Amino acid sequence: MAHGKRIKRTSFNSMRDISPESVYAELKDFTFMSGPYILKLSGQWGDVSVYAASPAECDRVMNKMAELAGINSNDLSKLIRIESFSRDPRMQASRRYGLKVRDGVAYVSSRPGPAGGPELPYG
Repeated sequence: MAHGKRIKRTSFNSMRDISPESVYAELKDFTFMSGPYILKLSGQWGDVSVYAASPAECDRVMNKMAELAGINSNDLSKLIRIESFSRDPRMQASRRYGLKVRDGVAYVSSRPGPAGGPELPYG
């Protein structure tokens, strides 16, 4: 997810077979406000972190990522949850982030396994 030249990336291990096209369709209108609140969830989908403007915004972003990954709310509550707050001035500024699209190419990619690089962005 990106805003201008600043890039935020989110990656996770999906528990369902979802194509980059489907991820694009589900995220094309999804945005969130970044900020100093940090939520990290660790478990079957890897370690996923989000920096958002509030704890509620962190939860909203994580719930969307979990939905994409095929993790239901009961399983989401079983993941290791770490909440924190960044005092770094760079993280204090709130910006709107969404799916990065440049020249008609959405920056969504997939990697079918632990080895090798990702498939090219969907576009």
